[in-house]
Amino acid sequence: MGESVLPERSALTKEGKLALESLESGKREKTNQLGDDAVSDGTTEIPRKALEVPDSVHLQIDANNLKDFVGPPIFTADRLYETTPPGVVMGLAWTSMGGAALYVESILENTLRDRSQPGLERTGQLGDVMKESSAIAYSFAKSFMSKQFPDNKFFEKAKIHLHCPEGAVPKDGKIKMSS
Repeated sequence: MGESVLPERSALTKEGKLALESLESGKREKTNQLGDDAVSDGTTEIPRKALEVPDSVHLQIDANNLKDFVGPPIFTADRLYETTPPGVVMGLAWTSMGGAALYVESILENTLRDRSQPGLERTGQLGDVMKESSAIAYSFAKSFMSKQFPDNKFFEKAKIHLHCPEGAVPKDGKIKMSS
């Protein structure tokens, strides 16, 4: 409703009004002495009385208008799955702001055939460290499979596509987002 309906000056006690007037007259005096660049910090130790809100003012805060009063949610980038879908795994990244949840998505690019070419394709917002980490993870998976299941030839024919939509976390802690 603004200053015209609920003026700040009406919340001041007598002492506060006197202090404000003294401050304003002192500021005018100081400005006259020092020129237009003079500044006062405007602080006072005199307490204020509570602002009386007229009975005609009615305010209802609910889910639809809450962000009008407190602003939008601070963090909206993290989506969390209750159960991750097949081919998706959640990881965590350290940031200067605490951390962020990251999802890594993977899929087999084509059916396994005798003439299939194996490999790993990486897409998304990957920095150098994440590229190296994904290469090491791929090598580990191939090594583990060959040692534990020597008859399984999956990695000899499989081309895997790995996607990290939010994988690059720069030093300042901000996550780059893909569109």
